[in-house]
Amino acid sequence: MKTRNALIVGITCSVAVVMTTGTASASNDSPVSVVKYSDCSDSDKQSASGWFESSGDWFYARDDCTDGHSAVLQVDAAPMGTSEHYDWKLTNTGGASNVVSEQHNYSEDLRVQVRACVYEGSTELACGNWTQGYA
Repeated sequence: MKTRNALIVGITCSVAVVMTTGTASASNDSPVSVVKYSDCSDSDKQSASGWFESSGDWFYARDDCTDGHSAVLQVDAAPMGTSEHYDWKLTNTGGASNVVSEQHNYSEDLRVQVRACVYEGSTELACGNWTQGYA
């Protein structure tokens, strides 16, 4: 009887340890999307970058190059469209080293894609790859 009780206590303690320690969840933020465009005087430098932060659903567009073009973050939330269609964009016309941000409230665990682009006025010149996060 003592062996059976010790076994049950041991199993119960093991389950409790597994349930309480667990693994930390991965970040829901998107990786940074970057784009290089030929007008950037430093060919090794990216022209624009952008990202999504899941805590508060913040979106960021950063102009990384003094080239006279705008940095734009294109945003697409589930259900996803084609690469030419997105839900909205965040435009940064403030010049190099400037970052703009905007908050949008999305439902928890909704998939969100972003990509950094370079624009001249309303004309898209170049875009980076889509990166994905979750609200």
